[in-house]
Amino acid sequence: GTHHAWIPDVLIFFIFFHILFGIFMIHASLHNRVKGEKARVRDAFLQYSLLVNSMFIFIRAAFNALIMKRYIGFVTTNKRGSASSFKLIKWNLALGAVCLLLSLYAMYQAAISNTHIELRTYLPVSLWLLFYAIVLFSSILFIDNGGVNAAK
Repeated sequence: GTHHAWIPDVLIFFIFFHILFGIFMIHASLHNRVKGEKARVRDAFLQYSLLVNSMFIFIRAAFNALIMKRYIGFVTTNKRGSASSFKLIKWNLALGAVCLLLSLYAMYQAAISNTHIELRTYLPVSLWLLFYAIVLFSSILFIDNGGVNAAK
């Protein structure tokens, strides 16, 4: 039996539901934020992307707090003299490349699949990984270019 080789319908639903629900919740919170200003789905996607691309910051903070028993707290940074660079997003780009390669592999496996079960297994995973590759690569939108934020 290959009953363990396919993704159940409910898991396919949850793979994409958490993305759509997250973007919807951000859009809803942005919509009520400023009176008279309409929030766009693009704004919600950029906020979602910023949250996902901040994962390495959150991982480091959790590691410092839980493992190293060191809590650093909030530190105000200089907004005028600071500049972003590709060095700061290297791990986001590396993980995005891994997601893209795995997505292409899963897409290839879906293309050569002989059964419906293999297609149902590889295609949703490929699309999910492709979405996160795009989100991780979108971290380049948050790099400061000569004092002007590209995400605005």
